[in-house]
Amino acid sequence: MSFFLRPGLVEDPLKDNNLNENSPTDLIWRFFAVALIYFSLYLLNNRYQYFSPLSIPRTQIDEIIPFTPWGVYFYLFAYIQPTLVFIYLFQEKDFRNMLFLQNHILIVSLIANVIFFFLPTTIDVPYSSYSINDFLNITDTITAYCLTLIYSVDKPFNCLPSLHVAISFIATYVLWTKQRLIVFTSVFLSLLIALSTLLTKQHIFYDVIFGFLLSIVTIPLVQKTITKSNT
Repeated sequence: MSFFLRPGLVEDPLKDNNLNENSPTDLIWRFFAVALIYFSLYLLNNRYQYFSPLSIPRTQIDEIIPFTPWGVYFYLFAYIQPTLVFIYLFQEKDFRNMLFLQNHILIVSLIANVIFFFLPTTIDVPYSSYSINDFLNITDTITAYCLTLIYSVDKPFNCLPSLHVAISFIATYVLWTKQRLIVFTSVFLSLLIALSTLLTKQHIFYDVIFGFLLSIVTIPLVQKTITKSNT
């Protein structure tokens, strides 16, 4: 279990990874490249389905959780969280975990998008057809515009596993050995992001569980990519 709970940080990540003076800059460009691949594959599978999507019914848990407009803020924060973690690691000169974060996001994204392509799923999202005026009837202006944004950009496909959940916990994992306050804050935010996918009805409970599992079971594979980069 310790293998999964500890990213295997070292005191001198620069030395451990045999990074040269240009490597930090290379890691920054690589982070942008990973982000480009992530969003390109996601949006492609979100817009076009080669196979007929399987409609997954909501669970009792999903029925109990009400649609909550303010959840959209944590849903949107999921797109920012990995970048904030990357900046923090860069300031800490923790180049090993910068590399780990990138590799983990890339591997999880590739696996998830293979699933999205061959086993596409969809869910019934009644709010996806809402206009800005419909949302203005139930919430404030800023929240209404945010809800309109996510439902217009993120269609009710690419559901299982939830990449929102997977990437969020990936970002938390690389911080696991940092200060307790940082770890607690990151875990708390990741849980709120997972909850936001249910509050906005963009995902169902199954998506959340499989998103979390995907972030965990891929850790050994990512560890191997880091080990090979040191040889």
